[in-house]
Amino acid sequence: MKTWWDGTDIVPEIDAEHRDLYQVMARLEMAIIGAKDEDTVARAVAQLQQRIAEHFQMEERLASLENMDSLPVLKDDHGRLLGILTHLGELPGGADHDRIRVYGEFVESLKDHDITIDQPVFRTKLH
Repeated sequence: MKTWWDGTDIVPEIDAEHRDLYQVMARLEMAIIGAKDEDTVARAVAQLQQRIAEHFQMEERLASLENMDSLPVLKDDHGRLLGILTHLGELPGGADHDRIRVYGEFVESLKDHDITIDQPVFRTKLH
């Protein structure tokens, strides 16, 4: 899975956090979209939900320390993304096609979030 950003003008803490997040997602992806055992899928989705929630909390904490006007937009989009993951976790067993579709929607939405919200918010020139 491609990393979130290959530029050099992002706050180093945020850059490292995103790189770690995408590594975690790459590790969990096959269990989420490929496992046939529903317990394995459920554990992987729960791990992803927890890691994403921690990631969003860190971003919001950092943004609030900077008193950034973008904090409400950041929080709103984080809520939207967490909603997609909640939907993913609520899919019934055997819904492999739906799980693949919803996970793909989450990944694409997260990439869009990183490009359109995180990158502008966390550029080093603001610090």
